[in-house]
Amino acid sequence: MLGWIMTYWLEAIFLMLFGYVTIIIKSQKSLKLGVQALLQDRLAQSIKYHLEQGYCTMQDRYVVMNMYEQYHNLGKKEKA
Repeated sequence: MLGWIMTYWLEAIFLMLFGYVTIIIKSQKSLKLGVQALLQDRLAQSIKYHLEQGYCTMQDRYVVMNMYEQYHNLGKKEKA
């Protein structure tokens, strides 16, 4: 009887932990996609602005290159 109760509780705890980990993974994936979308938008805005302006300062260039590097490091865009 005690063995059955222990097995039941261990199974219930395992299922709760598995569900919690699944939720965390989905949340992280959604955050990654959101950050990618924001970086992509900011990169497009920055490039358009600097092309219209006709020049780019070294500090602006550093910022744009850093945004691109972080966007690239996030990997391919995936669906949620």
